[in-house]
Amino acid sequence: MLNSIGYLVTPRAKETGGYEAGISRVRSDSARRMIESAVKQILDFSEKK
Repeated sequence: MLNSIGYLVTPRAKETGGYEAGISRVRSDSARRMIESAVKQILDFSEKK
């Protein structure tokens, strides 16, 4: 069982073959998607108060 998703490769790192870009377990847009989801959840939560 994995306890970590590992390094979140940026789109630029993926394009240039940067650090761990070839072995990443997640898509190169995962960091952006996670941040967008977190912001949405925070905003949704704050609207309910």
